[in-house]
Amino acid sequence: MLQAYFGLMGDWQTAAFNPAYPVPDLPQRASDQALALVNGDIERSRSQGIVVKGHLKLAPTVTSLDLAAVPPAAQVDDCADTSDYLDYKASDGSPVSTAGGRPGGLQHVLAHIHEVGGVWRVYDLHIYQVGSCR
Repeated sequence: MLQAYFGLMGDWQTAAFNPAYPVPDLPQRASDQALALVNGDIERSRSQGIVVKGHLKLAPTVTSLDLAAVPPAAQVDDCADTSDYLDYKASDGSPVSTAGGRPGGLQHVLAHIHEVGGVWRVYDLHIYQVGSCR
């Protein structure tokens, strides 16, 4: 199930670095709210001419796993470090100001993942504000 999480986040990063990059594998890694969140962010970035530069550091942990559930389900908690993963204008490379003027930092990420048809997909994804890691 961590493969689904890493795959989703990797595809999202690739699309963020290059807004013209197609992301055909997203439905194999995400569904429902998570897929809508990522697709919405990619479309927003494309329409606003924003690209991301830098490195996103992930350190996910499986905090619950229920293989007896129908469908089998897991919860992943992460403290993503976005300190060096920031938005820039694609047109001139200038930084895009963030909410409150703060750059990235440590952000709590909560992912719910389930297995359907033998494939683990992130179906619910929440990314909290900078400073939210426990």
